[in-house]
Order: sequence, then structure tokens, then C-alpha cells
Amino acid sequence: MILLVAAITAVVLAGGIPGTIRDNIQAAIESIGDGEGSDTDSDPQEPNGDNSLPEEPDLPESEEIQPADREPEEDTAWPYTVQPAIHEDSDSDEDSESDSEAPSGEVDPEDSPVYQEPGEYPQMDDYHESQEDFESIGDGDQPLCGWPLEDPDLMNEGTGRHVCDTLMDVDTMINGARTGCWAHPMYWGKDEEWANCQPNAADMLEHYMSASGEDIDLDMDEFISDIPEFQDEIEGQQQDIIDSALEAAEGSDEPVTFPVSTEKIGWGYPPGEENGSEFVYDNRDWQSSIGSFHYWIEGDITVHPPDDPDGDPTYSLDTDVNMEKWYSWERDNDEQLFQSWKGMLAGQAHSDMAMLHQYGIAQEFWIRGDTSLPTVEG
Repeated sequence: MILLVAAITAVVLAGGIPGTIRDNIQAAIESIGDGEGSDTDSDPQEPNGDNSLPEEPDLPESEEIQPADREPEEDTAWPYTVQPAIHEDSDSDEDSESDSEAPSGEVDPEDSPVYQEPGEYPQMDDYHESQEDFESIGDGDQPLCGWPLEDPDLMNEGTGRHVCDTLMDVDTMINGARTGCWAHPMYWGKDEEWANCQPNAADMLEHYMSASGEDIDLDMDEFISDIPEFQDEIEGQQQDIIDSALEAAEGSDEPVTFPVSTEKIGWGYPPGEENGSEFVYDNRDWQSSIGSFHYWIEGDITVHPPDDPDGDPTYSLDTDVNMEKWYSWERDNDEQLFQSWKGMLAGQAHSDMAMLHQYGIAQEFWIRGDTSLPTVEG
């Protein structure tokens, strides 16, 4: 029994059992030791007559073990955990690598710094208004002109002019724009601007009076050639595209191709002005034909890395230019179109011209054009 007690004691001491349980077991061992190995003179108990086993000694009631009781003494290393090695610069290195990663190959439009959806025509309200009020005051038949046949309902209250008066003025405008281009003796020695030669304006006005409403396909090459200021505008936009692409491709060791698309840019009037008489270009014919319009550029640009570390990257820009214009007249503008001597020949206002559309004997229309621009390399 002594050996058994010694063994249990060794286990208790070596096993790291929680304190409460250890105390209970130690008390039981001492009780057993007192009963069997005692040095007192008291007589041992007699065995029962029915040979029953001796009664078990009363042990103290064990307390309910709480989670905290399972924790070891403060000098133990439980629970043993290994803290991972922390490299403070690892995350920042990964971030810097991802931030500095240069593009390569063909870039998606959403990742291109020179791509923006052109969107719809910015003045779509004008278009919808035009569609709604076509033939709103007439049926498109030629009105009866000449007193007393003229319909008084076809009078423009804002200007006091009748539709029949405007029709006569339109004929004068078309013939005058074309006559000015002829080699008439009165124009010898004069330039075309002085002679009021405006063939494109005459063509647009004739198309308006046809009331077909069909689109006009503009010859963009001729248009750009006639308006050098617009050529400068295009080249300025191309340079902005080149600068942005070179910056985005910096650090790449492979060719990078960016899709190109600009928003629809209004051009023709000075910044901040709309439907005025001043333009940023000088061609009188196109001022009368179109005035202002919207254009956008689309295509792609490829940037090649330099051939040697100290060299500069090269690029190749291939783009098209597109334009569109809703040919229309202002409903609420009663100011006379022509001043000076021209007003004596044709005295109508914007609202007079708009009434022809509302009556149905003319119809507003789209002017659209596009062309491929020469490749820009550098």
C-alpha cells in the first residue's frame, strides 16, 4: 500500500494537475496513510461478521471544475504558442510592386487613361423638340401666298412676318449664296468672301427646304481643309492623348496599346458662348452652314519601350475624327439673321425659319461626318 501511495504521489507531483484536484487527492492519500501506516496505539478495527469490506473513508466533496481551474500555474508555458515572424516591410513591398506594375499588351477600355465613352449628342432636347413640333401648325402643303389668299394663322407674332414672306427670302438667300461664286463682272477683282460665295450654306438650306429630314453625310476631309482652326484643334487633342499614354506606359518593358476615345466636344463658338454671332474660325461659308458642332476622336495608340535604357519610348497614334450637328433653328429668337444691306434682301429671323419646319414645308436634320486621320508617330 505504501508503494501505491508513493506512486500516486509521484504522479500528482509530476502531472501538473490543477490545484483543486491535486489538493483533494492529497487529502485522500493522507487519510489512507493515517489508517494503515499510523504509529498510534489504537487497535485496528475488527472485521465484520459478514466478511464485508471496510467502509471507505469519507473524502471531501470535490468542487465543480470550472474552466479557470484547468489553467496551469503561472510558471508554466501553457498554452504554448508560436508567434509567426513579422517582417514589417513585406506588405509595403508587395503594395509598391503592385502600384508600380507597368501595363503591357492591349489594355481594356476601362483601364485606358485616354478612353471615355462619347455618349449621346449633348443637345438631344433640341432634337426631341424638333420631332414633336414638325407639322404642328400645318400639313406640309404649300401655303397660298398673295393677298387676300394668305392664311392669317401663318403669321409669326414675334416678328410680324408671314410664312410666305419667309419662303421668298429663302429663295433670295440660296440664289445669292450661289450667284456670289459666279464670275460676274461686278465681282471681278473681289474675293469670294466679299461676293458672299457660300455654296455649302446654299446646299444645307436647300436640303432643309426639301423637308425630307434625311441625314447629310459631310465630306470631313474637305471640311477640315476649309477650316485650319479645326485642324489645329484636332492636333491639340491628339497631343493630349499622346502625353497621357506616354505617362501611363512609363516603366513598361513591352509595347502597350491603349484604346482611344474622347467625349463629344463642342466647338465653333468661343468658350462660354452659345448661338452667338462670333466664331473661333473665319470661314463664312461654314459659319452659315453649320456654325458650331460636336466632334470626338477614337482609335488607339501603341507605346513602345525605348531600345536602350537611356532612350525615349516611341508611339504610333491611329485615330478617326467624327462630327455631328443637329441642323435647326431657334424657336424663340426673333432677332433678324442679317444686318446691314443683307437684311434688306432677306429680313427673316430664326423663329421665322423655324416656322417653316413647324408648318411642314421644311424639316430639320442631322449633319454627320467622319474620316481617318493621318498616323502620328514619334
